[in-house]
Amino acid sequence: MRRFEVLTVNAPDPGSEDNWSLLSSQIQEVEQSVQELRERYAYAQANQSQQAEIKQRSVELQAELDHLRRRLEELDFELESRLFSWRDLKEPFWQAVRFGGVGFVLGFLLKSCTG
Repeated sequence: MRRFEVLTVNAPDPGSEDNWSLLSSQIQEVEQSVQELRERYAYAQANQSQQAEIKQRSVELQAELDHLRRRLEELDFELESRLFSWRDLKEPFWQAVRFGGVGFVLGFLLKSCTG
């Protein structure tokens, strides 16, 4: 980082060319430093703008990711519910009712025969 020094300039002798050239070179240095400062300021502003855009995009992407996760959960639920539908369970259910009923009747008959 460049430091600026305070210049104290005495009124040069009108005939002293060295003082005028020194003053001119110091003014050029100050102008160059101001130009560098302007460039750094413009660079910082551009970076701040880009940072804000990236943050906004990050928020948007996070919202989209949350939406996609919810949709994926919904699809998982729909697929699981389709795997276990009443049609698929209807036949095993009636088989269990039928054989359970037959077992109950046989058990009742055996108990009545023995006792």
